[in-house]
Amino acid sequence: MKQFLQKSMATRLISLVVAFFMVASLEGMAQIGSSPGSSSQGSSLSASVPQPKKTVLKSTQRTISSISQRIQTRSGDILKITHEGNETQYSDWTTAMDALQEGDEITLLQDITFTMDGGDNPMPTKPCIINGGDSNYTLKFQNNNSEPADCDLQAAITFKSIILSANLLMANGNQILFESGATMNSGFVFGGGTTEVASTSITIKDGATLTNVYGGGFSGKVTGNTQVTVEGGSVTSIYAGGYQAPVDGTANLTISGGSVGNNNSIFGGGNEAGATCGNTNVILSGGTINAWVFGGGNEGLISGTAKVSLQGSTINKNLYGGSRLASAICKNTDVTVSGGSVNWLFGGGEQGPVTETAKLAISGGTVNGTICGGGSSALCGNTDVSIESGSWGFIYGGGENGSVTGECHLVVSGNPTITGIVFGGSKSVDATVGSTRVEISGGTFKDSGNEDFGGPIFAGGWGCTVTGNTSIVVTGGKMGFLYGGCSQGCVEGKTYVEVNGATLDGGTDSGTPSSATIYGGGFGDDYADDGYDADLGKVGSTKVLVKNLTPGTGGVILYGGGLYAGVTGNTDVTIENGTFTQIWGGSHTESIDNTQYQGTVGGDVNVLVKGGEIGTLGAARDQRPGQAVPVGGNMNLTIEGGEITRQINSGNHPNGNGYKPCILTVRNQGTEDNPFKLPETYAINNMVLDNSTVTYREPEASSGVFILHAISINKDYPMAISGSGKLTGDKIILTNFNIGSLPIDVPLVTGDKQLKDASFVAYEGPGDGSVTGLSSLPVYKVGDTYRKTEKTETGGDIVKAKVVTITQPSHGELTVKWVENNRENILDDGDQVPAGTKLTLSLTPNSGYQGGKIYVDGQPLTGSTYTVTDDVTISASDITQTPDPEPEPVPPVYHTVTLPAVEGAITNPIAGDYDIEAWDNFRFYLTLDKEYDQSEPIITTDRGETIQPRTSDGAYIIKYVRQPIVIKIDGVVKNPDPVANETVDTGGIKIYTANGYLHIQAPQPEQVHIFTPDGRLLKAFRTSDNEEQIALPKGIYLIRVTNQCVKVVL
Repeated sequence: MKQFLQKSMATRLISLVVAFFMVASLEGMAQIGSSPGSSSQGSSLSASVPQPKKTVLKSTQRTISSISQRIQTRSGDILKITHEGNETQYSDWTTAMDALQEGDEITLLQDITFTMDGGDNPMPTKPCIINGGDSNYTLKFQNNNSEPADCDLQAAITFKSIILSANLLMANGNQILFESGATMNSGFVFGGGTTEVASTSITIKDGATLTNVYGGGFSGKVTGNTQVTVEGGSVTSIYAGGYQAPVDGTANLTISGGSVGNNNSIFGGGNEAGATCGNTNVILSGGTINAWVFGGGNEGLISGTAKVSLQGSTINKNLYGGSRLASAICKNTDVTVSGGSVNWLFGGGEQGPVTETAKLAISGGTVNGTICGGGSSALCGNTDVSIESGSWGFIYGGGENGSVTGECHLVVSGNPTITGIVFGGSKSVDATVGSTRVEISGGTFKDSGNEDFGGPIFAGGWGCTVTGNTSIVVTGGKMGFLYGGCSQGCVEGKTYVEVNGATLDGGTDSGTPSSATIYGGGFGDDYADDGYDADLGKVGSTKVLVKNLTPGTGGVILYGGGLYAGVTGNTDVTIENGTFTQIWGGSHTESIDNTQYQGTVGGDVNVLVKGGEIGTLGAARDQRPGQAVPVGGNMNLTIEGGEITRQINSGNHPNGNGYKPCILTVRNQGTEDNPFKLPETYAINNMVLDNSTVTYREPEASSGVFILHAISINKDYPMAISGSGKLTGDKIILTNFNIGSLPIDVPLVTGDKQLKDASFVAYEGPGDGSVTGLSSLPVYKVGDTYRKTEKTETGGDIVKAKVVTITQPSHGELTVKWVENNRENILDDGDQVPAGTKLTLSLTPNSGYQGGKIYVDGQPLTGSTYTVTDDVTISASDITQTPDPEPEPVPPVYHTVTLPAVEGAITNPIAGDYDIEAWDNFRFYLTLDKEYDQSEPIITTDRGETIQPRTSDGAYIIKYVRQPIVIKIDGVVKNPDPVANETVDTGGIKIYTANGYLHIQAPQPEQVHIFTPDGRLLKAFRTSDNEEQIALPKGIYLIRVTNQCVKVVL
């Protein structure tokens, strides 16, 4: 029976297994938490920089105007000139220079010393070759005190097999070529001089030896470009720019062979602050360089871009795309590496800032140290690093100690092999970075301490602070660990990790597969000796999206938070596809005293699974003994697809202090015929089934461990199941979150319609040792709760709970309620309760019904409570229909009728407002006064109708009053005095009065209007072919026939 462990022991065993794999995965990562070593070649700042000085001629010296008087030689011929194959020897320098033609070769026949005292320039004025001959004679320039003096070239010169001795050898814009045997062991060579020139060119061939070379001038500007070319030989120090003077164009340096440097520096730019350059271009295709290489200057700034191309040279020191000192600002740098080798590689400067973008592109070659997109201690605006192939060590998208105010962009593609740690940001704890963006589409990443382990990649830096956001998107390649944050530095903004197509392989430890891991957060403090610092590796919030990946043999673990580090805000994890052994929404924590895994999440933990196969899915990773669950906000797990095979875990642990609720939502999963299968749910207190049908997996035995696939419950926080879906399955196992059996007669699971097709049992032990022979106790339903029964004291038969049968009436609702510990349980038909349970019964008739009685086992209930002693049937009857009430009388509606007062007549009723019930009639009479009895009243209403008097009694009737009505009475006028009128004939129309009538004759129909003197219309009609006779009261009228108007007196 020992092989069948109880659930709590199995959980601890699994935790130990997980911890083992994590330790195995992290053994090779010890150096992530400790600072990687600094540059093995140290700093160029420790090396001195030779400083040229112009020769000063003392005023007390005698000036010798004759060149010949200033030459020190032995007796005899001093040189020969070869012209087109013909040789001529000369004992006098001046005579020889007068005879010199362009292209001739001067060969010294003995050492020659010029004493330069400010007189004429002895150097040739025509392009030529100066050869020291087989004896390598010396050409020397000195002042009157025998100190090295300056030499100013006046034409293009090629030096070979000669020893040059001068303070400053200034080409003054003339081309200068040093061939084999040309040696200048001290002093300085300048392509320019002390005056302005257009361009310069210095070439050094194999066999030549020079000390200090400047492509620009000593103090004279170069308005165009400079060019220093080293094809061979030996040069100690090179500046493609000037010493004190600017180069307006591009300062070019090309090294294809030879030996350059002697533990010092070479520069694409100039030396002092005044030696600025427009652009620089350094091409390194061969030779050995034992010096620090700078694309920029020493103190002189680069207003444009400093470019360096490493194609084949061997550099034993570091290469910087930018400048050496802080004053030597570069606007941009552009470093490409396609071959050759270098120690440390920087896209930025050592101390010289890059105001805009430091660009570094690597497609080949060898970097023996670390690659930094930014500067050693120099500031950069942005960095842009791309790596396509080759073998590399540690990589920083930012600087070593240098900050980056904007974005660090790092791209790894193709098939490079990187044995080390990759950081998107800077290394130093004193550095800051604005944001990072890491894109990985190829490459193999290995751990530098143990190449059998997969290598780690950080979106952030090692110790820097990222003030904005970080992002890492992985679409290819093979690596062991991904971090959205920093190792020891913090990310103040958001982190984003996306994986779509890469291989996550943790490698092996002595042949044992190790897990690969994805972290939304940082590495953090593993507090080896000095206590735990929660700020190390902390990030603001995280978002992890996995679209697809290929796992290694050790599997893949994912954390929304960090390893030892925490998250200030929320974590969001979305899984679309891929295979995982574990997925956790929070940081890695453990239920072990004094564990270094203490990362917390200050906000919410959200995990959304849309696809893939996952062993364990959890919110918080664990809960430290005596501590709260390390999540400050809500914990939400959502399943919209995929498969979870082992466990769904809230993160609560029995040894912790307090319980943290966790919501599990299953959305649009499963059908009646094929329900979605859940594994064990561990300390989940809220499961929402959104349009889903789910069930639990059957118990199974795996590697000697019983996997129950049960609902693991904290007795104080029952599993609440809600939503539009349902849980199906027979004898779903309930287990205790803590050690031991579940308590009896307390809610363990709650739900309503979601649980109609589910039943439960409480796990008691392994039983007969088979998967089907588990020891369990029944679980009974009380309302929306499910509870465990108990055994007798002797351990005999199970004491069954009492069944409550509820028969609902036809026209009402019978409610049976059990109040327990202030929790109200509404019972359904068939629920069970323990004997002695006090039930509260109530009956509510349906609308339209009244009365009714409650019956218990057929007997009327007295009061409203009943104590259960055995199985019981509760019913109700005697509910009667409520009689319909008498309808309420409809109150009448009244409308106002307004009857006006009129001169010359009286009305009955008198003038005024009258309220008339709707649809009734209003009647009134009109009696004309004697002086007005010849009038013909016209009665109208504001409804637009004209009312005629009733024939029988002369009453005026306003029918069907259904709105307020105003009556208008017109046509009542005073009778006129008798007046005789003559006939009026207008256009064939005759109008006259006779016998009290108005007569109108018209040859055709005409429109007639009759008005009173005050303009009131009395009549309007159209004449016929006959004569019209109109009776009117006596008076004066205005008659308008069509367009004619006359006045008549009747």
